[in-house]
Amino acid sequence: MMGLSDFLTDVARRELEHLDTRIPSCCVIYIPLIGFLLSVPRLPSMVEKEDFEIEGLDFMFLSEERLHYRSQRTKELDDLLGDLHCDTKGSEC
Repeated sequence: MMGLSDFLTDVARRELEHLDTRIPSCCVIYIPLIGFLLSVPRLPSMVEKEDFEIEGLDFMFLSEERLHYRSQRTKELDDLLGDLHCDTKGSEC
């Protein structure tokens, strides 16, 4: 049986196939109350915010030299799985 970590690794592998070949790696992460995001390393050529634009992705934020985006797949994960943190905490969210 595939756990969430393995599932997200598989999703990231499929996302990487559709990214610019300059991007060496990516991962899919989950942040409570924000949802699923595609995280890619910041390239040396990515200096200004305009440089963060990647076709088909919505830039969200930069943190610790990693760029975080919403992709069609991460939006689908949000719709499919919802907010995992709120679901486990009950009505607190």
